[in-house]
Amino acid sequence: MRLTDYLSDKIIVILINMASMMALSLYLISTGNYLTNVILILAAWGIILVTYLSVDYIIKRKYFNKIEDTLKNLDKPYLIAEVMDKGNSIYDKIYREIIHTSNKSVIEEIRDLKKSQSEYKEYIESWVHDIKTPLTAINLICENNKNDYTKKIQRETGIIENQVENVLYYARMEQVYKDYMIHSINLKNVVLNSVRRNKLYFIQGKMQVNVEFDDIMVSTDEKWIEFLLNQIFLNAIKYRSNENAHIDITTNKQDKNIELIIEDNGIGIPKEDIGRIFEKGFTGSNGRRDSEKENNTENNIRKDIEKEYNREENSVRKDIETDYNISKKATGIGLYLCKNLCDKLDIGIRCESEEGRYTRMILTFPDSDYAKL
Repeated sequence: MRLTDYLSDKIIVILINMASMMALSLYLISTGNYLTNVILILAAWGIILVTYLSVDYIIKRKYFNKIEDTLKNLDKPYLIAEVMDKGNSIYDKIYREIIHTSNKSVIEEIRDLKKSQSEYKEYIESWVHDIKTPLTAINLICENNKNDYTKKIQRETGIIENQVENVLYYARMEQVYKDYMIHSINLKNVVLNSVRRNKLYFIQGKMQVNVEFDDIMVSTDEKWIEFLLNQIFLNAIKYRSNENAHIDITTNKQDKNIELIIEDNGIGIPKEDIGRIFEKGFTGSNGRRDSEKENNTENNIRKDIEKEYNREENSVRKDIETDYNISKKATGIGLYLCKNLCDKLDIGIRCESEEGRYTRMILTFPDSDYAKL
C-alpha cells in the first residue's frame, strides 16, 4: 500500500478535520480568545490527526503487505481467504467473510468441473479402447480378403486409427506421464515401424522414403515416438510435391544429444507461418487453402457416389480414383500435440522450411550414454 493511495482514501476525513479546525479557530477568535491559544489548540488537533493517520497507515500497510506476501507464496491464490488474518477493523472482517463465501463457491465450482472433466476423460478412454476392436476386426477381414476395395478400406481405417490416437492423447495430455516408460530403444527400428505403418499412404502418394542411418540407441518411449512420427509423416504426405516426392530420414549425433532429421521435398511452409505451426488450432495458409479444396472435393465425391450407385454392378467395380484417402483438411491439432508431447518427454522439436523447396522436422533426443551419467 502506497502512502498516496492511503491519503487519497482518507481525503474526506482530512478535509472535514481541516474545515472543523478552521471553523473552531474563527469561533475562538470571534469570542475574544488569544491568537496564541487558538494556535496551540490547532497544533494539538493537527498532531492528534497526523498521529492517528500515521498509526492507521502503518497498521494497514503491514496488514496488506502480509496478505500480498502470502498470496505470492500460495500455489492456489484463490484460497487466500482461508489463510487471511481477520484484521483489526470491522470492515476487514466483513471483506474477509465476503471473499471467503465467494471463494467457497469458486472451489465448489472447480471441484464439479474437475469431476465432470475426469468422467469425460474416462468415457473418451473407454470409447477409444472400444472402437479399436471393430477397427482391428475390419483390418483382419481386409487382410483375409485382399483386393482393390479392401486396400482402400484399410487406408481409410488407418486414418481413423490415427485420429483415434489423437483423441486418446488429447484426453491424456495432462497426465501423459502415467502412460509412458522411458527406456533405451533402437531409434532406427521405431522409424522403420512407423514407415511400415504408413506404407499404404506412401504408396498411394507415390512417395519414396529413404532411411539413411545405422542403428542408434536413445532413451525415450517408443510408442509415443511412433505417434510423433506418424503425425510428421502424414503432414509430409498431405503437402507432398507433385513430382518425385520423397522423404529423407537421417540422424546427427552431437556431444550431448542426437538429432533425428525428417526432410521432405514438399510444398514447404511460408516464412510468416513457420513460427506458429505448433500453436493449437493454427492451420496456416497451406492448411486453409487445402481445407477449401477439401470441402469442394467432398461435395464432388458425394455427387459421384450418387451417380455410381445408379449404375450397373459391373460399372460400380471401376475405381473412382481420388485423392480423398489422405484428407488434406487441416485442423491445427497434429503439430500442437507433437509439441506438447515432446515437452512431456523432454525431446526438442523444431521446424525448418523454405516454401516450394523443403520442410525439415528435427527431433532432438538426449544422448543415452550422457543421460546415464
